Amino acid sequence: MRCSRARTRSCEAWSLTCYPGRASWAPPLAGCCGLLIDGSGWPPPLPLPAGTQRRFTIGRELTCDMTLGDETVSRWHASLERGPNGWLLDDLGSTNGTRVNGWRVSSPYLVRAGDLVSFGGVTFVLADRPQ
Repeated sequence: MRCSRARTRSCEAWSLTCYPGRASWAPPLAGCCGLLIDGSGWPPPLPLPAGTQRRFTIGRELTCDMTLGDETVSRWHASLERGPNGWLLDDLGSTNGTRVNGWRVSSPYLVRAGDLVSFGGVTFVLADRPQ
């Protein structure tokens, strides 16, 4: 089983911890390789960033705000940028593409909680941050 590992530079961003046979989000959300371990069939949640940072990068590079250890993810794969109406997801010229609800992102796209987002072969469902 391949797990997508995410690490964060700040506690306001995301973190995913993978263990052999299971993966869990901190706080208690679970997921691995785009499917929940509990068998629900939904991708793991990806909480939208909190705080004041305007731009978050996603990719395999360790200097990204969210690092995904999956070979289908480019080093600098995508970005989330805070706009006046919410978060804009953009592909950064990745090889395997960024998708929202199955549609390939070719320009900044407004995303909301509940949208399915894919970075290469790794899929998440966007979620609001728990209060």
